[in-house]
Amino acid sequence: MHAALDALGDAGSVAAVAQVRDGESSWSGAAGLVERGATEPASADDPVRIASVTKAMVAAVVLQLVDEGTMQLDQPVDELLPGLLTKPVTVRQLLDHTSGIPDYLVGFDSADQISSRATTAVTDDQLIAQALAMPWTSEPGQGFSYSNTNYVVLGKIVADLDGKSVGQSLQDRIFDPLDMTATTYPVLQPRRRPSGIAGLDHGRAESRHRPTRAAGHRGPDRRTRVDLPCVARGWSPNHALRRW
Repeated sequence: MHAALDALGDAGSVAAVAQVRDGESSWSGAAGLVERGATEPASADDPVRIASVTKAMVAAVVLQLVDEGTMQLDQPVDELLPGLLTKPVTVRQLLDHTSGIPDYLVGFDSADQISSRATTAVTDDQLIAQALAMPWTSEPGQGFSYSNTNYVVLGKIVADLDGKSVGQSLQDRIFDPLDMTATTYPVLQPRRRPSGIAGLDHGRAESRHRPTRAAGHRGPDRRTRVDLPCVARGWSPNHALRRW
């Protein structure tokens, strides 16, 4: 396993972390560095960013709000966030990537291009505007096209309906009830690398109600951090669909 982890580093990964379980026994290991260009070695105890795995958690919060009667899956986004979008998209279409909304990441073809934007803080509204400046991939409901912008919009809906930041909603509705004590949607300070494995991500400030984030932190799917024991306990979005 150590050789396999080292091979990932040799192939260009900043770090690689793994855990293997066999019944009651387990093994954890890591290779690489906590940040590109750093000298501190990565550890199996370091938190790592889980990127788009967070989408399942945001979707679980959305379904909780639907279950509570706060909104409906087939409700138009324009009823929830008037004037945000230029076409009649529903909540369901955001969730299953059939909205046709362009992905704001289009045009970033390499890690170097993404890293070059890592010192520029942007708001959710700026990301949505950037996406909407591009041609839509289809009319709403007419085709599947994976788009990170969908979950930026969902994050804004959650924050508006739940009366708190999407990060706090995840904490209250997912992390705390499931005892995910090592999982966070962190509030980051400008120009300070968060603890754990950073890769291309660099922290920027986030206010409680209007998150801003660097290019490496776009949308609610780019910030969540988790450690291996938390993953090993078996996060499943189905665990979060009950009412708390």
